[in-house]
Parts: sequence; C-alpha cells; structure tokens
Amino acid sequence: MKPLSIDRAVDSNLKPVKDSDGTMTALEVSIDKVRVKDLEVLGTATGITHTDATKHPLTTVGIADDNLVEIDDADAANNDYAKFTANGLEGRSYSEVLSDLGVEASADVTDATNVAAAGALMDSELTDLAGVKGVTISDLQVKPSEGAFANGDKTKLDAIESGADVTDATNVTAAGALMDSELAGIAAVKATTGTFLSADETKLDGIEASADVTDATNVTSAGALMDSEVTNLADVKAFDTGDYATAAQGTLATNALPKGGGAMTGAITTNSTFDGVDIATRDGILTSTTTTANAALPKAGGTMTGDLNASDNAIGFTQFEPTYNASDTNVNFNDYGNKAFCTFGAGNITDMNLYFPDVSCNCVLLLKQDGSGSRTVTNWKTFDQADGNESTVVWSGGSNPTLTTTANKLDILSFYWDNDNHKVYGVASLNF
Repeated sequence: MKPLSIDRAVDSNLKPVKDSDGTMTALEVSIDKVRVKDLEVLGTATGITHTDATKHPLTTVGIADDNLVEIDDADAANNDYAKFTANGLEGRSYSEVLSDLGVEASADVTDATNVAAAGALMDSELTDLAGVKGVTISDLQVKPSEGAFANGDKTKLDAIESGADVTDATNVTAAGALMDSELAGIAAVKATTGTFLSADETKLDGIEASADVTDATNVTSAGALMDSEVTNLADVKAFDTGDYATAAQGTLATNALPKGGGAMTGAITTNSTFDGVDIATRDGILTSTTTTANAALPKAGGTMTGDLNASDNAIGFTQFEPTYNASDTNVNFNDYGNKAFCTFGAGNITDMNLYFPDVSCNCVLLLKQDGSGSRTVTNWKTFDQADGNESTVVWSGGSNPTLTTTANKLDILSFYWDNDNHKVYGVASLNF
C-alpha cells in the first residue's frame, strides 16, 4: 500500500500537519464526517485529529458511535456475512447465519408442515371450511360478560325443543304446572305469599339436569304401574266400580266365594234359578218320585240302601294300565277301577302287588307276554285300600297258575275280593 503524503493543504477543510522537520504527522479535517478507504497510518503518526473537540478521536476501535471498526475474525472470507462482535466484525457463512437466526435451510413459510407446526389451523382440519371462511365477524355474538359456555351447557340446550316457549300452555302443563283452569279458587291461590327457603333450593339441587317427569325410566323407578306390566290393560282401563260389590252393599270382596269354588259358610237362597234350574220345581219332582235331595247318593260315592236297576242301560268300568316293574308291579284296583291290563317288560315280575277297595267286589287283570315271551310272576300279593292286611291270592286248585309263555299271548286273571275277611280268590283263564 502506498503511504499517504500530502505536502500542502488541499482546501480549507483538509490540510496536512507537519513537524519541525516537515514530516506529516497528522491530517487535519475540519468537516463533520470523513470517509477514508484503504487508510494506513504509517511511521509515528498517531491518528487523525478531529477539529471538533466534542467528538471521539477517530483512532478509537470499537462498535460504538464514531468508532473505527476492524475485522475480528481470522477466518473471514469472501462472500461471508458480517456480524458485529464486541471487538468489531466477524465473518459468518450462509449456514452459520441460518443457525444464528434459527432458520432451516431453504426455509419456506408457506410449507404446510412448517405452517401447521407453527400452530396454524389448516384447511384440512375444518369440516365446514366454507362456513368458517364465510363467517362475518360483525355477525358473531359477543362473548357473554358472565363468561364463556362451560361443558354441559350445550347438552342442556340440546334437550330443549326448537323454538321452545316456556309460556306455552301445553309445555307448562306437561312440566307439571298447576294451570289457572285447574283451580277453582284461583284468586285465593294468587293472593298467597311465601318465601323461597334454603330447603327449597336443596330440593331443586336434587333434581337431575333436563329432568323429565314423563320419562318411562323415571316414572317406573318412582313406583308407577306401567302399561307394559299389565297383561289385561284394556280390562284395567275399563274398570268400573259399579260392576263390583262394595261394603255398603253388604258383601266385601274378601268375603266373596272364589270363582274356582269353595266352601260356603251360610245358606244359599234365591228368588230365581241356579244354573237354569228352578229349585222349587226340582224339589217337587224329587218329592213326586219319593226321593228327596237329602236322600240322593253323593257324587263322590256311597252305600246304596236299595236295588240299582240299570234297565236297558249298561254299567261299565274304565280299564287302566299298571306300569311294569321287574321287582314290584302295582295294580291299584282301589284307585283306578276294577279292570286292569298289564304287559310284561323285558323280564319277569318278582312281586305282583294287588290293591283292593274298601268294598267286596270282582276285579280282572289281563296279563300279556311281551315279544320275547316266557315271562313269569313269582309272588301274587294282596293288600286292602290302606296298604294293609298283606296276604296272597288263594288260587283255584291251591297253587299259582302256570302262565302262557308264548310271545304276545294273554292270560285273564279273575279275582274276588272279600273285604270283610280281606281275602282274595283267583281263577286263571289261559292262552288267549
């Protein structure tokens, strides 16, 4: 670099300062600002003196006002960016500048990922994008002064019908209000005054949100009888107290005779008929035939005191079938009648138990071999109607009959029961 040498004043604002030897020691500048390019102070020169004593000497190096700035970076290179340090300028590469600024390489502020990461609400996140874009701020409701909506508020509003009118008579009545039209003394009720007490508030706090007194679950839990629980709903709804006897009529329901029947504790009188029968006329008929009602044979049976004449009618018995059992086969003439039909099962019978009624009679048992045949009976035991007086059959000839053993053959065993002596006499008719 060529040393700066000025022998004489350039003009009134710029002139050299020389020592006694004529060597320039300083450059006096009388203007407020000076721009010096590639300035190098040589020899014993101490700097450039500013004529304005209020200014800092231009020889001060730093980053304050009116200081000289120097490069404070041994690695500064062409195309570096400048960064101020405490001592001057430092060279910064492109990647270092990005790091200093916290910006990624080729940063794109319109990149969807960057925008979303910055917290922006993206179009793809809106289900009603057109609706949001079409919102006019001036049309929006100002946030209420008492505060924003809380969780549960919307649920409560959803339970309110569209266009709900709390003064609508139907709604008010359905809510359980006592309507003016239902009060005979409306004026007196309206004149009543009272105070809302803390206990009243407590009661209201115990009522669920959107409480519905017509809700089936609420009504059922309150103990109401629901339509779905009544099997004869139509009959219940059609109930008329006039159709039933009352205490005033002299007969309580608890004293009524059940429809299924029962025992009467008093006499029955009638001014009409029973089941279409005129009792007075019937009594006359019984008298005319010399047979009164109190002399009739009970339906459950009894002892006849006269002869039974069936005339041209038949008298018979219902045949019953005892259940086969290899050990004990029971034939209950006392319970099921005088005629029985029994078939052997897959084996013999050890005890054939015969039960007779509390009256002397003739009884018959038809005993059939099964498909295999050769079945036998070991013991023929007899009992009275009370399962007592156990004995055995007295067979004609003095011994048990030898049954027909051919498959599917039938033997007829006839018994006479002597109820007075509890003895049974038997005769076998074989091989049918």
